[in-house]
Amino acid sequence: MYVLGIDFGGGAAKATLLRDDGAIVATHTVEYPTRYPAPGRTEQNPDDWYEATQKCIASLLDSGRIDSSQIAMVCLDAATHTAVLADENFNVLQDAIYWTDSRSVDEVAFLKEHDG
Repeated sequence: MYVLGIDFGGGAAKATLLRDDGAIVATHTVEYPTRYPAPGRTEQNPDDWYEATQKCIASLLDSGRIDSSQIAMVCLDAATHTAVLADENFNVLQDAIYWTDSRSVDEVAFLKEHDG
């Protein structure tokens, strides 16, 4: 049996396939872009994360020569503070507002001044 670990980092999905004894079988990384559509705005397209993840998993299964049914556990890790807005069918509505986005600086200053 195997364990699949996937990290959604700031600019890439990184995946590692481990045997149940902890030995690394294969690793793969696929980069994705960060967009800066206006000053203070930082966004990523969740579809890019999904595509990168698919490529990582396919590469690991191929290079490790294993069937997906042999994966006993999947562990995910990602950056915090990233908003993904989706409809009732989980279709992404817009690019994700990445945690480094600073478009709300004025609102934060207002709240600090008026509400502590």
